[in-house]
Amino acid sequence: MKILHLATWWTISWCVPEYHEIENIAEIFLDYIDIWKYIVYSMKANCEYEFVKICHKDSREILNIDRQRIVDEIEKWYKNWVKLFLITHWTYTMPETWKYIEERLDKETLKNISVVITWSMYPWNIFWSDAPMNIWASISSLLNAENAIWVKICMHWKNWNVNNIEKDVDKLIFQEITK
Repeated sequence: MKILHLATWWTISWCVPEYHEIENIAEIFLDYIDIWKYIVYSMKANCEYEFVKICHKDSREILNIDRQRIVDEIEKWYKNWVKLFLITHWTYTMPETWKYIEERLDKETLKNISVVITWSMYPWNIFWSDAPMNIWASISSLLNAENAIWVKICMHWKNWNVNNIEKDVDKLIFQEITK
């Protein structure tokens, strides 16, 4: 079993400008986290794991050309028998990326793959970061799915319906949309 990790970059060593207090704390812990080593050695995930960098952007800067590259990579790797995909993505526009992927991948591919989009509200390199938890929950969702789980956003130990989710910027959490 193989997981392909597609990265649009992430909240690892820096933050968006509106979170100055987190950025200041993150500078205390400047160690770069090698995600591959974390997954293979620390989490001991029972899978092969490969990493592909899509772009290095805040999600508010991601364009459809970046999203199309995600679709292209999924199609390419699916033709090589990879069916599990982890996308790390800044949190602001995860639902838009999910919808783009859903609209562009062919229906046969969609029936046979599992894709989870995740990342964190806090940088990986600070003590209370939710990044390791979200990565582990996402990989667990991928490895333990009996059938293709298609695309979910996995944050805070939950697989969210992307049509019913919003980011609460003040509380730094995802929550169900209430209408």
